[in-house]
Amino acid sequence: MPDAVMNFSYYGTDIALFGAKRANHGNYQVQLDGGSASALNGTSAQSEFQQIIFSASPTIGNHNIVLRNGGNSFLDVDYVSFYLHCEFRPVKPLPK
Repeated sequence: MPDAVMNFSYYGTDIALFGAKRANHGNYQVQLDGGSASALNGTSAQSEFQQIIFSASPTIGNHNIVLRNGGNSFLDVDYVSFYLHCEFRPVKPLPK
């Protein structure tokens, strides 16, 4: 759908958006946490499904992704995958 927008909020670190790339797909933009929008293109001569259409690795915290279809073409989102990478520190046993 032209000019369609998807918003997705999450708590974590890495994120990846997966979707199709096809001949009838075109330009789109992705914005992470209100920063500059990344201009991307989902056009492919061969239909490709469940492809990474955007990925980022921000620091741990609350994040918001805005995906915006940039033209009169299709944009598919199959799924979103995000992670919480945290540092593990062993707990010292209590003194006896």
